[in-house]
Amino acid sequence: MSGMLSKLELLLEELEASGQKGRSSSKSHLKAALYDWRREGQWQNNNAAVINVDDAGYAFLSFTKREPKHCTIRHLFILEKYRGKGYGRKLMNAIKDAVKERDVQRLRFFADIPSVSFYEKLGYKWHGTSKTGLPFYYGDLDSNLINLPNSQARYITHDA
Repeated sequence: MSGMLSKLELLLEELEASGQKGRSSSKSHLKAALYDWRREGQWQNNNAAVINVDDAGYAFLSFTKREPKHCTIRHLFILEKYRGKGYGRKLMNAIKDAVKERDVQRLRFFADIPSVSFYEKLGYKWHGTSKTGLPFYYGDLDSNLINLPNSQARYITHDA
């Protein structure tokens, strides 16, 4: 994954040098993802992956070792200039393919508030709201919720 790290560091430099006025959500998501991945040593972890679709969107994934196995979408973003062009759907399909390759059938993620409608258009529903106020999904790869194991129920403060 070191090639991907170099690629993403260059992308971050480009985003920072672009001189965009205001806050770039792509830049802030990428910065947060790189920080987390470094801090947690994910670049050397076989249970972590970064998925890229056409250099337009990226997803940072981690896979559990314990049962029931699931994949957590840690960070997901589409670069601003590619939004609204179907890359989000392509990225979610690439995530599902990566999850299937590892013989994992469950997906888990928190959606930031601006992304809720995107996920809902893809058929995702929410178990409830997390302690941080973000909608929480735990289910199969076809967008169906699964009963929460105790290890996941602790994230929910309000039912959907």
